[in-house]
Amino acid sequence: MSIGCGNFGTYTFVIKPNLSNIARLPLIGIFILACFQLIAQQSIFEGRIRDFDTDEPLPFVNITLQNTGTQSDSRGHFSLATRLTGQLKFSIVGYDSRSFDAQYFKNGSIVYLSKSKNELDEVLVRPGENPAWRIIREVRKNERNNNPLKYDEFKALSYTKIRLRADSLMYADTSGNGETLKGYFKLSKQDSLSQQDYLNLLMLENEGNFYFKKGQQKEVVNHSITNVPKFFPTNLIFTDEQNPIGFYQPFYKFFFVSAANTDGVGVERNYVNPIKNGTFGYYDFELTDTLFQDKDSVFVIQFWPFKKTQEALRGVLKINSNGYAIQEIIAENADTLQPLNIQIEQQYVFENRRWYPEKRTMSWQYPFETQKAKMRVRFTHFQYLRNFENELKEGDVYFDGSTKSITPKADTITFDQFKEVRPLILNEEEKKVYQKTENAFSNLPIIKKGIELMEKPSKWIMQASLPIGPFLLLLDQNQSNFHELVRGGLGLQNNLLENPRFGFRASAGFGLRDQTFKYRTSASWHITKDRYNRLSVYHVKDIRPPGQVSFLGPNYSTPYPQSLFFDRRGYIVDSYKLTGTALYVKPVRWTWFRFYTEKQDVKGLNYEIEELGKSTQSYLHYGVNMRFTRKERFVRNGFFENVVSNYFPIVAFNYGHFNGLNNSKSFQRFSFSITQQFRWKKLGYDVIKINGGQIWGDAPYNFLYNNLGGSRGFFGFSKPGFITGNFLNYASNRYIFLDYVHYFGKNLIKSKAKWFQPQVGVGHRFSWTVLDNKTRFEGFEIDSFKQGQFELDLYMNNLITIPLFGLQTGFGFNAAYNYSQTFEGKRRWVILPNVNLNVF
Repeated sequence: MSIGCGNFGTYTFVIKPNLSNIARLPLIGIFILACFQLIAQQSIFEGRIRDFDTDEPLPFVNITLQNTGTQSDSRGHFSLATRLTGQLKFSIVGYDSRSFDAQYFKNGSIVYLSKSKNELDEVLVRPGENPAWRIIREVRKNERNNNPLKYDEFKALSYTKIRLRADSLMYADTSGNGETLKGYFKLSKQDSLSQQDYLNLLMLENEGNFYFKKGQQKEVVNHSITNVPKFFPTNLIFTDEQNPIGFYQPFYKFFFVSAANTDGVGVERNYVNPIKNGTFGYYDFELTDTLFQDKDSVFVIQFWPFKKTQEALRGVLKINSNGYAIQEIIAENADTLQPLNIQIEQQYVFENRRWYPEKRTMSWQYPFETQKAKMRVRFTHFQYLRNFENELKEGDVYFDGSTKSITPKADTITFDQFKEVRPLILNEEEKKVYQKTENAFSNLPIIKKGIELMEKPSKWIMQASLPIGPFLLLLDQNQSNFHELVRGGLGLQNNLLENPRFGFRASAGFGLRDQTFKYRTSASWHITKDRYNRLSVYHVKDIRPPGQVSFLGPNYSTPYPQSLFFDRRGYIVDSYKLTGTALYVKPVRWTWFRFYTEKQDVKGLNYEIEELGKSTQSYLHYGVNMRFTRKERFVRNGFFENVVSNYFPIVAFNYGHFNGLNNSKSFQRFSFSITQQFRWKKLGYDVIKINGGQIWGDAPYNFLYNNLGGSRGFFGFSKPGFITGNFLNYASNRYIFLDYVHYFGKNLIKSKAKWFQPQVGVGHRFSWTVLDNKTRFEGFEIDSFKQGQFELDLYMNNLITIPLFGLQTGFGFNAAYNYSQTFEGKRRWVILPNVNLNVF
């Protein structure tokens, strides 16, 4: 309960009475009487404001007296009640401001304002229009000059602080009395943190430099400390995508799993930016205040969507009249039923004649609730940039494709040493995070020693490599699949951090079930240090499914185990050898080419083609691969690597020419893949994936296309492709495959029930194939489907949402139905259960 007497200037007097202490109630009456006395002392200023040249009334003029103010109405009339004295100021964008001594101002006066002749662009005001719109238009118009992502280059010192904690902890015992977190987590009474209603789970601090040049950005972390063991790669988990620079993009993307990396239904949200073109019918805006900062005006604009849609934000924009730039943004998701509450805070500073992103905070809160405990898990990602410079110097940084690079010795700094480089002071709660960690290990020396011993082998497993002097021990051959059951092996590679101009790699593995060795060797000379431009020679012996299409992958510095999928319901497999040389070239940003020539030997292992038998076929193969991934980003922590591809389109193609060496076959093979996303303000988003291929000439079965079958998992569709049917006896030399998904999210079915928050997606798969020359193997005839294959998909997530192990867990289903004229398989329909964490 609260009682207030009014607002005087920027001060609001409020009494919050303690109902348990009734003796204080007479004070409320005394305070109310004092309020009436103060109101009686107020002065009322009223008048009209007109244009000096046209004598027309001026609406929405800001009238301020010290820290209080008002605006003129549509007829130019204003009235201001205040007890303050001083200068009465009249201001509006596009006009020269005027000031009068308040004690000499006569009520009923007409104030004339002249159009400004300064360098600010003229603001167009339409009669009866929302005054906030004209300011938003100016922000859009000047976006090119104020968006830091469109600057040519700049650099700054960088400090990042990441925290994960549990707030509002409450333990419910059998007596029904609430206890603090010590009851649930059984913390020691001597632990000072146990007396608080929160629990710090993780804290990470990074100090270094930030660089930006023509769309490329890179954070170099020189020093890093955390309260968790060093072998856990925290810096790989928390990327700059979680706290992006700038608030000028059409959509503010927030994701857990991107739709680019799934069958189309990703765990992501694309919030419509309120300053995006065309949002006046989507958001409501209100100019609530005008502040004065030196010679500039700061316009305070509140915004919220007309409907509480899942793709909208609500909050406050502060626009500075100096170039009409965003000075501050505070926003959160408008959907109040969304379990994950997102908050965005960004502050910009005008330095070196530019607006720079000084402080950015992205935080989210997620409810965790069980029968015994209730809490909110809070994650905060804060970055502070300072000491901006408009230009980079030669040798400052090398843009190698990574957006975040942690130097190998960054985590060797101590807590005390980090105090010397930390630009901001930690609060007492944050200091206790490190104190608790140190105290815990000092009391448990055996555990401390065990964690130290685990550091190197844990890093070895997670990064699939272990530094040994100038070399790395590799684990890229280790994997499991249905054909081999388990493959184990080791490899060796030189340390590219120490010698970035030359690369050598060799690895070998042995399959447990098929009892055969596989190996890979390569050597390369790197024309550029980022390895995007290099010359390589290689030799490979391995297995693969026939007819598969492999496109050029990310530019990893160390190899990761490859994924081989063999369906236990039936599969065929080839053994192959490659010996060749390749030239890698990156002529423009985000685009990578590979030109190659190689000798390829291939043989069917568990099948026989009538015309070829099981003999090995040899070919001279040359061609080119291309990969375009818009804004693909790497995060590197020593030898840990994480690739983020969340922007569209993603395009790849292969072209190869094959000449038979021990046979008369000659053919050409072209394949392509395109993934695109289209986002809509009110209807969710579309994900479209198009694959296709064409073979010219007489290609054997091993090289025909046979890659249309998908895989099934308990949690839905796990591999793109047709879910229904059996495609083992189908192949083609021409094909087109379209996978389309429209994800409505919660826009289609809107429910106010917390347990019923359905998120709907619909999709369609289509493929058309042609096989010019039919082939027989093991008595079966390989054919194509000229009539096409058609499959409808339905995604129903979060039909029922319940707390499970403290997390909001959604249960639904994925369904597919094949309505093709020609069908081979047990049934045309498939329904699979769907279980996921309800985030949005």
